[in-house]
Amino acid sequence: MRVSMKQPYLNTVYTNLILRRDYEPVQSVEPVMTRDLLFLQKYHHDTYFLVQLIDGDLLDPVTMETKLKADYQSLINVNPNQLMHMIEIMVFDGAPSPEMLAAMDRGLANAEFAKCFLSCFTVDLSSRAVMRQSKASINTDGLEKLLKGQFKEVNPEYNELPDINSLLALKRQEYTLDLKVTKPALTYALIGINIAVFVFFSFYSMMQGRQYESMLVDFGAKDNGLIIAGQYWRLISAIFLHANWLHLLVNCYSLYVVGNIVERIFGHIKYAAIYFIAGLYGNIASFIFTANPAIPSVGASGAIFGLLGALIYYGVERPKSFKKYFGYNVWLTILINIVINISIPGIDSLAHLGGLCGGFLAAYAIKVNHEKVKNRERLAMFVLVLLIAACAFYYGLMNPNVANPSI
Repeated sequence: MRVSMKQPYLNTVYTNLILRRDYEPVQSVEPVMTRDLLFLQKYHHDTYFLVQLIDGDLLDPVTMETKLKADYQSLINVNPNQLMHMIEIMVFDGAPSPEMLAAMDRGLANAEFAKCFLSCFTVDLSSRAVMRQSKASINTDGLEKLLKGQFKEVNPEYNELPDINSLLALKRQEYTLDLKVTKPALTYALIGINIAVFVFFSFYSMMQGRQYESMLVDFGAKDNGLIIAGQYWRLISAIFLHANWLHLLVNCYSLYVVGNIVERIFGHIKYAAIYFIAGLYGNIASFIFTANPAIPSVGASGAIFGLLGALIYYGVERPKSFKKYFGYNVWLTILINIVINISIPGIDSLAHLGGLCGGFLAAYAIKVNHEKVKNRERLAMFVLVLLIAACAFYYGLMNPNVANPSI
């Protein structure tokens, strides 16, 4: 005897409407809400979407027509001036009879009054067919595609509906900004180090009777010729140096704003890894592709751009939380900085771009929530990120155009 897939299908659709499409259960409805009807709602783009999941085989044609007419009248009575769209999904074990389809057509007739609309989908489980019965061209929130996709996901053992409170808790978690730490201590420490390094070397250059800018290479600036000569540590030391007070203040402020967020999301250790890998990637990119290899470069900008890259990855792992708390602000910030980089000469744009990529890759390797990934896999990805940096650096060392005839 063939086991009906109806209840598992209904439960799967109901669950995914909550978890994937942001619907919520309707808490108080008419007595029609029984085991054969599941009721959901969502407010999106100034429209209330109301979705009913119904066992169509429990209705006869007369009841079907009466139900559709009554539901539409109830919709109008709620608020005729509010844009509302009720979508009724009738699930059948087989193809609905011609009499049933005719009853639906009669029940849906004139169901487009003012701003209230009623649509109906039929789902034939035997042939895996989904048909829209209403003629209205009103938006159905992409439900037809979702209903068809559930045929592949339905679990035959999914006969019981999951606990609603657990589903809603899981849904809320997707929109929650889960902070690993409350105080961004490392961000404050990095800002302090940057200021201390600048002040120390400023006084040191004064004591030497030389201009601060003329001693940046002595202090550890990224200098292609010296790096090729074996001073690889400059790829890191340059992160803590700044050209002048304005450069320092801009980077410290940027680090305070972006680092404050990223460190709270990823935690101290992951944040440190992202920051230094991004700075390394930024200086390697500058080392390879800079148009003026004879000009040394300094600054934490590549590392800071890497923090933006980490936020972009956070949007990949937690898209709903990212959209809620950051939205397009991250992309707008990156776009503004790109425009600034193009407009103002002397800015090492390649270091910024390299840092952005490095931060994204580092965040991808270590993850926001690593509990779902085996440590061995995370280690392999982390090693791969470092290997990419090593290969890029080796390419730069072997490229004759990178050399800087340093004096």
